[in-house]
Amino acid sequence: MVLNSQISYPQVLTYVLKLHHDAAPGEGRIMGRLEHVASGQQFQFHSAAELIACLMGDAARALEDLD
Repeated sequence: MVLNSQISYPQVLTYVLKLHHDAAPGEGRIMGRLEHVASGQQFQFHSAAELIACLMGDAARALEDLD
């Protein structure tokens, strides 16, 4: 048996999503905080577009730092 040496979900790409108590995803209202687990950096967002932008931007930077 050969084990895969590459981690499928690296720590550098791990985030915690916290929705604000006023968020109502069923009504299309999403707001909260995204936290990068490895660095502790936090990003506030007030829409799905902001959430995706925060995630994509930070994940791209995190992967660049691995190189």
